[in-house]
Amino acid sequence: MSARALERYSVDGARPGPLRFAQVREAPSVDDAAIRPAQRRHVLAVTSGGCTALAMLGAGAHRVTAVDSNPVQNDLADLVAAALTGLDHTDMLRFIGGAPAPASERRRLYSRLRPLLTEDARRRWDSHGRTIARGAVHAGLTERAAALLAFTVRHIVTRPATVEALLSAADPVAQQRVFDQRWNTRRWRLLFRVAVNRFTCRPLYRTFFDNVDADRFAEVFRCGVEHVLRDVPVAENWYLHDLFEGAFRPDALPPHLHASAQANIRANRDGLRLVDGSLLALLHALPDGDVDGFSLSNVGEWLAPDEFERLLHEVVRVAAPGATIVFRHFIARDDPVPAALAGVLRPGDDATVVDRSLVRYQTVVLQVHK
Repeated sequence: MSARALERYSVDGARPGPLRFAQVREAPSVDDAAIRPAQRRHVLAVTSGGCTALAMLGAGAHRVTAVDSNPVQNDLADLVAAALTGLDHTDMLRFIGGAPAPASERRRLYSRLRPLLTEDARRRWDSHGRTIARGAVHAGLTERAAALLAFTVRHIVTRPATVEALLSAADPVAQQRVFDQRWNTRRWRLLFRVAVNRFTCRPLYRTFFDNVDADRFAEVFRCGVEHVLRDVPVAENWYLHDLFEGAFRPDALPPHLHASAQANIRANRDGLRLVDGSLLALLHALPDGDVDGFSLSNVGEWLAPDEFERLLHEVVRVAAPGATIVFRHFIARDDPVPAALAGVLRPGDDATVVDRSLVRYQTVVLQVHK
């Protein structure tokens, strides 16, 4: 393992802000199955909570570049990467908040990780000891809002016994029965109209709501969550366990936190590069044909349509022939690929894995033909 800090640099478009996402809310396993990182020499990913970029490295990608316009998101990825490479598996989970641990233990473990951090990340986390003590994967604005929502569901919308019954359902039939008979109540449906809608969520994600059909937000969100609660096997759903139990279960971990992924990340730590700045500015700086895998989150919903089209033109220039591109739309679009690029961006192989995300996205998998 390298004892050096990660490579990290800046391009235009960096806009410091609060930590919005401490975890990636789109299941990295879907991107992994589509991109097949072990076959790729260079994967580019939007950082967000760092989960997908680290999952790509953990699945065998030779080199991963993670970019985010908010440098604080890279500070988080920097910290989690340090934990994955500097701690054993048990201590890593306890440090980041994936398993219970006292605040004093997390502070002690952080002192061991400081030498592995970049200067920016070290400055950030030295001054945010309470976040370290709480567990970094629960520190984002999204995670704090989700925790409040989970408390409301557990104690007001339904009952703790109903939540426990769903999380411990022995088979799909039992899970569906709990949801249909005990969970899917009038209060549950009212929750999304009153508390989870474009008006309550817009302050957290203002740019997102500027570029989507906001009137459909509450309905799409509720349908996606209900699909996961009712139809996606609960036993291995790390999102649900973390949301309602405050930690991951040992047998249900995000891909980048598995012991095998940790071993790969430790062996190839220097393969991860963090970039502070806009995705478009990074693409401008990369040579033609440099990247053969792209995990772009739902970046198109944070951009105006013409901006998204310009970004995809740059993706095509930077992409190697045969490169795979994955992106998502929370609000599904009839034509997710701009018409001008339909000839070069063609549908790729759909990912054949279970999507455990609590948000049901339209996932677009494309292959570059040029």
